[in-house]
Amino acid sequence: MNNKKLMIRPIFAAGIIFGVISCAQKISYDSTSASESQTSKKMTIGTVHSFDGIATGTQEIDPLRNPERGFRSEFFIYASNRHGVFNGLDYTSGLGNAVTAYPIANMPSGAASDSLTLVQFYVYLTQEAQTDLSSTTLANLQYYFDELKNSHIKTLLRFSYDGSPLTTTKIPYTVQNIQRHLQQLTPTFTANKGQIPVVQAGFVGDWGEWGPSYYSHANYADGTSVIFKSILNAFNNERQVMARYPKLKNNALSGSVSSLPFTTADYNKVAFNNDFFTTGLQAPESDFPIGSTSYTQIKNENSAGLWMDGEIPYYSSGTGLYDFNKAMNPMTVLRVLSEHRYTSFSMRDQLNGGSKNNLQIFRNTQVSLSDIVNSGYSSIPRDTAYFTNTSGQTITRSYYDFIRDHLGYRFQIKNATYAENATKGGNFNLQLNLTNKGFSNLINSRNLYLALIDQNNVVSTISLQEDAKNWNVSSVTNSYQLTKQIVIPSTLASGQYKIGLWLPDPQATLMYDADYAIRFANRGMTHWRDSQSKYLINVLGTISIQ
Repeated sequence: MNNKKLMIRPIFAAGIIFGVISCAQKISYDSTSASESQTSKKMTIGTVHSFDGIATGTQEIDPLRNPERGFRSEFFIYASNRHGVFNGLDYTSGLGNAVTAYPIANMPSGAASDSLTLVQFYVYLTQEAQTDLSSTTLANLQYYFDELKNSHIKTLLRFSYDGSPLTTTKIPYTVQNIQRHLQQLTPTFTANKGQIPVVQAGFVGDWGEWGPSYYSHANYADGTSVIFKSILNAFNNERQVMARYPKLKNNALSGSVSSLPFTTADYNKVAFNNDFFTTGLQAPESDFPIGSTSYTQIKNENSAGLWMDGEIPYYSSGTGLYDFNKAMNPMTVLRVLSEHRYTSFSMRDQLNGGSKNNLQIFRNTQVSLSDIVNSGYSSIPRDTAYFTNTSGQTITRSYYDFIRDHLGYRFQIKNATYAENATKGGNFNLQLNLTNKGFSNLINSRNLYLALIDQNNVVSTISLQEDAKNWNVSSVTNSYQLTKQIVIPSTLASGQYKIGLWLPDPQATLMYDADYAIRFANRGMTHWRDSQSKYLINVLGTISIQ
């Protein structure tokens, strides 16, 4: 393997960061194939340390709190005055329980322990739909982003003009109004990029769902193209934009205009959100029924790593087209969530349904590993340890818990191979065999670091130049092997060190905040946190450095 020396980064705060010393070889293979055993023998570089997935009842935080994935809540505000759109509450000081739990009182039992890290943030610009945004509006938005940061919550961001109690008719906002607002909002997006892992197209129609609008924006491919492109530009093409329907994404490409071309690269950054998740039981034009053209397009395109979000409609006992009061088959739900690779899902809707609330039904219905294996849906992740208690007994889990724990990524180390003795200034080899048991992969780039923690809890980190976004191995049998060679810094003191993996947030404002770092889903793996909560390290074991 050809090694390439790179520059060493400077000391930062209580920890020491060293740059990557060597390049890496990445091998993707089937964990059951002969090539794996042959590769493992060939690449043996030290002691093999094996890990299992998290078992029920262990103390390794189950549910596992991880950023940019999982169940989410919802929050609706008028940006101009910080008032709630539908509940009339005054949010001029703080968010209350709106982001950490629920914006309404009747939450499903146990929701407070579901380790939420996401909220869908609906920002209504109703009062200024046809004018420039005021400095007060922009300041209010910054206030809320500060609140989100302090709560360690990220947001699926959506803007809307129509659909609020303030209006009974559609507002005649134009594409130019939307572009002007995006231009004004760009500095806010840039300053708070870490809190916005994905943005929804929004703006058009009631609730920003791209339904009917005054100028019927959704019917014009060129207008759709300009709006989507303008959103991508406002985020410097560093975030995906979510389309409510696949046809909108298709129209954006076909309607590309010469003055603001929407390219294939732009098309590939358009993800999806399903605001009427019923597994095809109702209003098929609003859902994506299994077998439909839309379902197949989403299934195929999301395999490339697109954010997928969904929500079940509000419960209604009526008989209209959008009055949803049916119980979904929970195994079919798992099929759709896994085939469409869902990253996030609303836990707010249907709460008024009582015992007919689908989320509560999922909580009260058990699923076993054999149920999943025998379902015929190979896309549904399975992990023996997940269905095993600490006594080694096979157990069942609720569908609710299974969904909560498998939305987005769920990284596990299968084994780590390294020498338990290292020399300062000498080469150190590390081989990792990992897998992803989540419905989808990590959407945004995030660099992997090797962490060394000395006996005084001083942390030294070495960039491995490995993007966890590439660990898209959520099928049952696949795993992902990393082989890295680094140089142990000669400046380190001799002694015993904990060795671990650090996956911090890439944004400088969040990097040294332990609540934004990723935890691996492994039994017996300590998630070590320093006293100042700057680091969250997944500890592999210990080594001696001389």
